[in-house]
Amino acid sequence: MEILNVTELTETDARGTRSRVHGLKVAHHTMAALCARGLTDVDVARIVNRSPPTIRNFRLSPAGAELISQMAEGVTDEIVSEIDYRLSLRRRAAVLAGEKLVEQLENNEIDQPRTLLAIMADTDDRTGLGKQSMQVNLNIDIKARLNKAIERKVALDEARKLGPQAVMDNVVALRRI
Repeated sequence: MEILNVTELTETDARGTRSRVHGLKVAHHTMAALCARGLTDVDVARIVNRSPPTIRNFRLSPAGAELISQMAEGVTDEIVSEIDYRLSLRRRAAVLAGEKLVEQLENNEIDQPRTLLAIMADTDDRTGLGKQSMQVNLNIDIKARLNKAIERKVALDEARKLGPQAVMDNVVALRRI
């Protein structure tokens, strides 16, 4: 076999003709449009109902970065206007639900307070006005504490066999453990 020609392999040839962006979902396109508009990861996360680390990981991924750059070039002004429209609808729904709830409270005619409160809470949550929560993980290392307690008990039992003075000396020594 004879080699007739050698050409340099480009990045497009190496990864194939299909763009990385091709496999992304609608939610990814929404996230990219919001990121391209300059919103923070926290704001984007609230709007698309994801966590800020998920948005950060998407923004830093090659496919996400490529899509965001396409959006920043003005490729999808329609998506931006759709997002603005949906946000305005959500805000309007929250205001209408709040007004209806207040009206019913003032007239003592509460028909569906749960539904109205759910609409308000859901809308507030998606537009960045929702409840804030914090999760804290504590590591108290129960095994190490239990082992130390067992050591102290064994040492005290041994000291009791030797007499009261040994117990007192042992208590002082055990406090250092």
